[in-house]
Amino acid sequence: ACTTVVVLSRHLGNAFGPYADFLLPSLLKQLPVSIQVISESCYGCLRSLLRFSQHQRMLPKLIGGTQAKAPLLRQKCVEMVLVVLQRWEIPEMERHLDAIEATVTGCLADAQAEVRAGARRCVA
Repeated sequence: ACTTVVVLSRHLGNAFGPYADFLLPSLLKQLPVSIQVISESCYGCLRSLLRFSQHQRMLPKLIGGTQAKAPLLRQKCVEMVLVVLQRWEIPEMERHLDAIEATVTGCLADAQAEVRAGARRCVA
């Protein structure tokens, strides 16, 4: 299923954005699962969605994931914020720049070293 979503996202680009927005919460829920095949597949799918489908409505859900209780989910969400900062055009994330800044600043003071390292990569 994740491979199909990645292929659709790659070929449809931003037109797949509303569907990616719909799938994002389900994929985020699967990240902290202890079954590594599921977790890694969802993580790769999320990274591809963010790389190929630039849809503004995905950002608040992604930012919300950085405040989750699960440390692995926070770490992966910070890494995906980095993908957004590297790949997205400024107009696509312009409405959420303040929230992204607050998220990265908050993650710099996180209890988990991996989350802090991801936040430092966002700043660099």
